[in-house]
Amino acid sequence: KDNVDKLKHLSQDQKDKYKHDIDDAKTKEEIDSIINKAKDEDNKHQTEESLTKAKEQGKDSIDSLKHLSQEEKDKYKHDIDDAKTKEEIDSIINKAKDEDNKHQTEESLTKAKEQGKDSIDNLKHLSQEEKDKYKHDIDDAKTKEEIDSIINKAKDEDNKHQTEESLTKAKEQGKDSIDNLKHLSQEEKDKYKHDIDDAKTKEEIDNIINKAKDEDSKHHGNKPTDTNLDDVKKHGKDNVDKLKHLSQDQKDKYKHDIDNAKTKEEIDSIINKAKDEDSKHHGNKPTDTDLDGVKKHGKDDIDNLKHLNKQQKDKYKHDIGNAKTKEEIDNIINKAKDEDNKHHGNKPTDTDLDGVKKHGKANIDKLNNLTPAEKDKYKHDIDDATTSEAVNKVVDKATLQNIKQHSEDEIDNAKHDAHQAINRSPLSESDQNHYNYQIDQSTTIQEVVDTVNEAQQTASNADSTSNGQDNETLPDTGETTDNTAANSTLLGTLFAALGSLIFFRKRRHNKEDNK
Repeated sequence: KDNVDKLKHLSQDQKDKYKHDIDDAKTKEEIDSIINKAKDEDNKHQTEESLTKAKEQGKDSIDSLKHLSQEEKDKYKHDIDDAKTKEEIDSIINKAKDEDNKHQTEESLTKAKEQGKDSIDNLKHLSQEEKDKYKHDIDDAKTKEEIDSIINKAKDEDNKHQTEESLTKAKEQGKDSIDNLKHLSQEEKDKYKHDIDDAKTKEEIDNIINKAKDEDSKHHGNKPTDTNLDDVKKHGKDNVDKLKHLSQDQKDKYKHDIDNAKTKEEIDSIINKAKDEDSKHHGNKPTDTDLDGVKKHGKDDIDNLKHLNKQQKDKYKHDIGNAKTKEEIDNIINKAKDEDNKHHGNKPTDTDLDGVKKHGKANIDKLNNLTPAEKDKYKHDIDDATTSEAVNKVVDKATLQNIKQHSEDEIDNAKHDAHQAINRSPLSESDQNHYNYQIDQSTTIQEVVDTVNEAQQTASNADSTSNGQDNETLPDTGETTDNTAANSTLLGTLFAALGSLIFFRKRRHNKEDNK
C-alpha cells in the first residue's frame, strides 16, 4: 500500500481502490499483480499528461510565429490536437517553422525589391528607359544577392553617364574659352576646339586650353607697340571729331570702333567710312526754304531714334507735320532726341562695359530654372568677358540653358519664354502685342512654338527690309543695325531652344508608345 501511495499520477480514489484490493489479497503474488497494475495505470496517466502539456506548448509555439497567417496557424494547431505522440507534435511544429521562415524570406525579398527600385529611381544620370529595365530585372530577382548585383550594375552605368555628361559640359565650356581668346586666328581656334572634341578626360581639355592661352598670350606680345598704334588711333579720332555732318552718337561710335581696331589698316578703313557718311549727310540736308523737305528729314530723324517706342515717335512726327517753321521743327527734333537720350541713359552702352556686365548679371538672376551654382558660373563668365559682345553671348547661352531645363509639361513656362523671345525681337509694338495674344491663347507647347515661328519669320522679313533701307540712307543718329542683328540672333537662339524642347518631348512620348 505504501508503493501505491507513492504513485503520482493516480487519483486518490484510484489509489484507495488498489489498496482495498491489496487488503483482500490472499497471496504475495496477488499483491504484486495489483501493484504492477497500479503502476501501469500510473504510467498511462503520466503519458497522457505529458502529451497534453506538449500540445499546449506546441500551440503556443505556433502562435509565436510572426510570418504565418491566422488561417495557417489554426490549421497547424488543429493538427497538434489530433496528434497521438510527442513526436507527431514536434514534426508539426517543425513544419510550421519551415513555412514561417519561407514567408519571412519572401517578405524580406519583397522589401528588398522595393528599396532596390527606389535606389534605381534616385539615380540622376540614367534615362527613364534605362531605369525601367533595371527595375524589371529587380522584379525578376530570386534572391537579395541578385538584387544587390543589379543595383550595383545600375550605379556603375549612372556613374559612367555622369562622367560623360561632365566631359561634354567641360568640352562646351572649353570651346567657349577658346572662342574668347582675342589674339588667335579662326584657324588656330578651330584647331584647338577640334582637339577638345577629341579629348577623353577633363585633364586633357585643361591642357589644351592652357596651351591655347599660352599661344594667345604669345600673339598678344607681337601686337604693334602702344606708341605706334596709339598715335594712329589718336590721330584717327581727331579726324572723326572734325567731321561736321555727323551726330555726336555717330562720332562716338566710330571712335569706339577705332579703339577696338588692331591694325592701322582697320583704323584707316573706319575713318574712310566715317568720311563717306559725313559727305552723304551733307548732301542730303534740306535747305531752310524747303519746309516740306525739312519736315521729311525731321521725321526720318525721329524714326531713327533707337530708344523711343512707336507711340512716342508717332507723336513727334505728328507735331512735325503741324509745324509752321524750321525753328519749330528743330525744337521738336531736339525734344525727341533729349527723350531718346534719357531712355538711352537707362541702358548700358557698349563703351560702359561695367554697366553691360551689371545688366547681364541681372538678367542671369532672373532665369528661374538655373541653380544658384549655374547662375554663379555664368556670372563668373561675365566677369571674365572683355567685350559687350562676349557678355551678350554668355547671357544668350544662359537663356538657352534656362529654357532647356523647363519641365516638358509646363506650358506656362513655355509661354513665359516665348513672350521673352517676342518682346526682345525687332518686331513693332503692334506685332509684339498680336503674337503675345496668340501665345496666351495657346493650349499646347507646339502651338506656342508655331506662333513664335510665325513671329520669327515676320521679324526676319522686317529685318531684311530694314537692312535694305539702311544701305540706302544712314540716319543722323549714326546708330548701326547691329542691335537689330543681335536681336535677330537672340530670337533665333530662343527659337532653337523651344524647338529642342518640342523635339525631346516628342521623342520621349515615342519611346513610351513603343514600350
